[in-house]
Amino acid sequence: MIKEFNLRILLDILNLSRSTYYYHLKRLAQKDKDSDLKETIQDIYTEHKGRYGYRRVHLELKNRGLHVNHKKVQRLMTELGLKARIRAKRRYNSYKGEVGKKADNLIKRQFKATQPLQKCYTDVTEFSIPASDQKLYLSPVLDGYNSDIIAYNLSVSSSDVGLQKPDLALFRYALDQAGVLARDAVYIGDRVDNDIIPAKTLGMTAIRIHQGLAASSPNDRLYPSDVHISKLRDLLEYF
Repeated sequence: MIKEFNLRILLDILNLSRSTYYYHLKRLAQKDKDSDLKETIQDIYTEHKGRYGYRRVHLELKNRGLHVNHKKVQRLMTELGLKARIRAKRRYNSYKGEVGKKADNLIKRQFKATQPLQKCYTDVTEFSIPASDQKLYLSPVLDGYNSDIIAYNLSVSSSDVGLQKPDLALFRYALDQAGVLARDAVYIGDRVDNDIIPAKTLGMTAIRIHQGLAASSPNDRLYPSDVHISKLRDLLEYF
């Protein structure tokens, strides 16, 4: 009697009906039908160091022969307090500081070309490999005439596409596409490591734009340019 009286007071305080109370009491007495599934989800989450969200956990369950609706996986992970640990994305940047002087901006945002191979552009993009700490680095060459990718290089090391940018293989391919031999081509650049070394390695004529007091390096002697100019208008003497 006292117990029943205390329960009535408690239900009144909580503004809870008697039927609702006994419904939840019955559910607490029942075994959790998803206990095994929750344990598997917890194991997957732990195995992958908390990097898996519900989509990847759902895929892993499927790989293990457990076909569960993705919404249910999401709900169970929420009940378990499991949330993917998202690392802050670090934008790839190959910039290593100012070395020498930059050439004038000839393109001036006029990226479209009037003929093939008149203006070609290249850059390096970093991609993360899912469930891995490894990175991929893509370096394509885009033709400004029709936006076609005329060559590309894919590497697991940024040094493969960064220290020798522009990449030798890319420009060999570009020369092949243009039907021009390296010895008949001229490369114009303002940086020894990034421009002159690849050009000289391929056997191209190299013209270096040397503005002001650019920082020197041992490569200046190992890979001397064929022509040094200080102003872009000096190119008119050679073309």
